[in-house]
Amino acid sequence: MIPPCRAFFCMFNALLIGVTWHLLLLARSAHGDDAERDSMHLRRRTKVYVAKAAMLLMLHLALGLMAPLVVSCFVTAHALPFVKDYHNSYWAKYHRDGRMRAAPLLGAA
Repeated sequence: MIPPCRAFFCMFNALLIGVTWHLLLLARSAHGDDAERDSMHLRRRTKVYVAKAAMLLMLHLALGLMAPLVVSCFVTAHALPFVKDYHNSYWAKYHRDGRMRAAPLLGAA
């Protein structure tokens, strides 16, 4: 039971940190004060997510606690930008153009 819990923990946190990092790079490449403010906010969020994952993993390894790993998977899944409040998320804000360009390709196949 322990290896699957660790795998889910690593998978969910890697997904969250990766998506947040991707949005950070998109915000940095955008122009304007809003994009600069977003990139600063996303940079802080990335640091918090990395620190939280490291702290929970250390709790698990040092004390053998399984509950933080399992609960953090649910919390992390809820924190993903395309799950929680999609229409007001950074995901919707920075992926509008990409989604519009991909639509004709999907329809043609």
